[in-house]
Amino acid sequence: MGSKIWKLGLLGASVIAYKQRNSLTPRPFRSAFILKAEELKETNVTQPSRITKYATDQCILVIGTTGTGKSSTIGKCTKQTVVVGDLADSVTKSCQIFPELNNESNPVWIDTVGYDDTSNVDDAESFKEVLKFIQEQRLLKIKAIIWTILPQERKDARLQRQAEFINRFKEEAIWDNVIIIAKQPGSFSLYKACQGAEEAAKVHCNEIKNIQKLGFTYLDNSIPDDFKEVLLNLDPEKRKGMLYLTEDEVYEKINGAIESIKQPIRVIFEDSECEHCGVQGDKRLLPDYCHMERLFKHPEPLNHYHPQELKSYHPLPTDNYHPGVLRLTGGPNQNCETVKNVLFAMTPVIGLLKDTTEGIKTGVIAGLTQFVCYKLNEPLRFTFACCAGEENSHGCKNSFACCRTAPDAPGCMYTYPCCSGGPQAVGCTRKYLCCGKEEGVTGCQVVCKKCEQAWGTAAGECFKKNHELRKMNK
Repeated sequence: MGSKIWKLGLLGASVIAYKQRNSLTPRPFRSAFILKAEELKETNVTQPSRITKYATDQCILVIGTTGTGKSSTIGKCTKQTVVVGDLADSVTKSCQIFPELNNESNPVWIDTVGYDDTSNVDDAESFKEVLKFIQEQRLLKIKAIIWTILPQERKDARLQRQAEFINRFKEEAIWDNVIIIAKQPGSFSLYKACQGAEEAAKVHCNEIKNIQKLGFTYLDNSIPDDFKEVLLNLDPEKRKGMLYLTEDEVYEKINGAIESIKQPIRVIFEDSECEHCGVQGDKRLLPDYCHMERLFKHPEPLNHYHPQELKSYHPLPTDNYHPGVLRLTGGPNQNCETVKNVLFAMTPVIGLLKDTTEGIKTGVIAGLTQFVCYKLNEPLRFTFACCAGEENSHGCKNSFACCRTAPDAPGCMYTYPCCSGGPQAVGCTRKYLCCGKEEGVTGCQVVCKKCEQAWGTAAGECFKKNHELRKMNK
């Protein structure tokens, strides 16, 4: 009789597990997280946790693929009605809180969004949603993480993603607060049922000593009535050995595992600022996008210019010159010649009008005048009208040869000393209009190489990469 019951139990458990597994179709593995959640040291805590409306600041996160019993486990442990999905699509579309009705001072349960659901939410976004949720609800102490799985001996991509998700809360140390629950372990072996999940966890923690492993099949309406009756008629210890548990027994098992956890993990939110895109907030909640790479550029084009100001100058040096015209001077004395000519003309007239003696006197005087005029004659020569200087004499006035202005007069022409170009000459050097610096100088503005937005400003959806963070002063 006992052997028949064992065989019947094996057969029934296998059928149920087979149906449950077929309802979950795996989807392609997506890339790893871009963000990294990290527990901060308790010495950095400056403000005490505020008691929330749930009379506790501790929570229990339930994480797992849709269909692994997340909602069912929460319902049995909190004594609340939780909508349970029987398809591959997730019923839980956002985080939900379920306080324990029998003891509201106990940590509240948080049902997270199921993995591989129809919304195709990115893992990093799911992680941010959980962090934002516990921050908004002031549930900053994680008492335990319930990781619900299907029995699996090998670590696949799905389990590895979930393990990485859990590890983000606090690297390695978080696994002391993790409880693995295998749904419907048909082999009746917790070791084999949880082996795949445990191997995925070891990727992030070399030594997993305190991780707790549970597994059972609920004695509820999902089991056929005749088979259920057989199980209830078995010795309770034998039935528990087959991992078939009633609702109260499930509660005791899970509650005992939670109480054995020594202390909760404190999640601390600290604001940082990205030096590349300027975004501020807790580093685990920042957007995935940042700026790609620095690029120094000039926003304005090059412009020709002269580095030196326009300056007046004289193209020719100073020299001496005669401002007056050159003229012919010298010859007979005009006054003397006039007197002489008058006397000679009057000599015969006087001789006729008066006596001869008077005429002779006048003639003698005229002759003497001729001698005097001869003596008064000057030689013919060319002289300058300005100073009566001779043709080959040194100039009587000093000036610039180009414009004949005084030596202290401003230049008569203009030029750029930098290149000797005239007033209409194109600039001999180029500079940027934006900063006035010459060609070849590093750009005066720092922008993103990809989107060309100013460095340190919002990146939008420019480029996915880790942020360069610095802590903000409080």
